[in-house]
Amino acid sequence: APTDPEIKNAARPMRLLLASLIPRVASFAAFRSGEPWLDTHGRVIDAHGAGFLVDGGVTYWYGSQRNGWKCCHDGGINVYSSRDLYSWTAHGLALRTYQTRSSTGNGRDLERPKVVRCAGTGQYVMWVRGTGEGNTPQLAAVAVSSSPTGSFSYVGNISDPFHTVDPGNPNIEEGYQFADATLFQDPASSRAFVYWRTRVNSHHTGFRAMELTDDCTNVRRESDHQLFQTANREAPAVFHARGQYYLWASGTAGWSPTTTHPDTA
Repeated sequence: APTDPEIKNAARPMRLLLASLIPRVASFAAFRSGEPWLDTHGRVIDAHGAGFLVDGGVTYWYGSQRNGWKCCHDGGINVYSSRDLYSWTAHGLALRTYQTRSSTGNGRDLERPKVVRCAGTGQYVMWVRGTGEGNTPQLAAVAVSSSPTGSFSYVGNISDPFHTVDPGNPNIEEGYQFADATLFQDPASSRAFVYWRTRVNSHHTGFRAMELTDDCTNVRRESDHQLFQTANREAPAVFHARGQYYLWASGTAGWSPTTTHPDTA
């Protein structure tokens, strides 16, 4: 029969193997540039075109589920949570792709999700872009949930929840297309706003901002404001710091490096 030392020596390679796996599933303590970023289950984080929400001391990361999908479809919007921004726990799909065929071809590719906890209702409200086949039209859909991790449910026309922003407005009858966008909730007033690129068109509707309604699922027409005549601004981020409002946006150069455009108010 093997002795205790022999048993311990035989088990040593297994212990070393298990130890080598621990860093892949343990908490991250730093950002590791150039390395795959794993969640707390050891899987690569799958949340493209992210939007972030801070609620109750927890940061939630929403993004398109792209791993294993061919262009230009995805699995829906994944959500992760973290208390330190290093280690992220997966909560699965917060919003599924729209499986019923949309009249505009939207819904199989959900992008750029942004979420606020609406002060008027207490619900979590997501604005997300649905991209049609061939990258057009780019339309908005809104979904709500009682929990930041979902699941979220589409609101409005459930048979086809994808729509332009503010159809029938005096600038463009069919409404604004909804390209890259962000939501911002003013920490001073809790009022919520949407900022977005309307895409290039003959009406030169450019890059705009509008205040959301009390339930955060629509816009107030009287708040419509063109921030830039050019529509060539994307990936917007809005925040408030030291008494000033900041809007950062990039140029539009596809996947190539481009200029950052910071503005203040």
